[in-house]
Amino acid sequence: MEKLNLSPGKKRVLKFSTFLVILVISLSPAISFLSASYFIKERKVSKLLISYPEVFNNISSPNLKNLDIQVESLLSSLKNRETQLRMANNEIKKYIIEAYKSTYFLRYFFSYVSNSENSYFLTNTIYDGERFYLDFYEYGVETRISTSTIYKDLARFYSDVLVSLLEERNFLGNIKYFHYVWEGKK
Repeated sequence: MEKLNLSPGKKRVLKFSTFLVILVISLSPAISFLSASYFIKERKVSKLLISYPEVFNNISSPNLKNLDIQVESLLSSLKNRETQLRMANNEIKKYIIEAYKSTYFLRYFFSYVSNSENSYFLTNTIYDGERFYLDFYEYGVETRISTSTIYKDLARFYSDVLVSLLEERNFLGNIKYFHYVWEGKK
């Protein structure tokens, strides 16, 4: 038989098992909320780790108090590295442009000569890093060198350009030789 507490003066007694069931029911929403927020936080952190592995590889400790300082120092070191790379890139660009300018007069001469029907004899080439000097002879019936075109092409990279015909003489029969000098400086 079951004991019933029907007397009005007695206090109602709660069994331990009932207390535990009520406790689990009341705590389950809080526990589910905490576990769901932890799961969402873990997913966001894993997405960040996948997206920015270089940042998280350089963080020494996961302490939240030091995290801002570590991220700021990492950001400043990355900015310094970016500045260094930009400066190196500019230096390489300058070097390539200077190398192109320093040999442009020779490459221009050889491309001009290779497209001409006349024969050429290069007697002297001087380049000291600032000035160039090119002395050559052209052999043919008439000269194929257009001084105004050469002057304009060399003046793109050099200043004080001088393209001059020093001498024109008969060589053999109707073949002549033309003595030219090209000069300029950076």
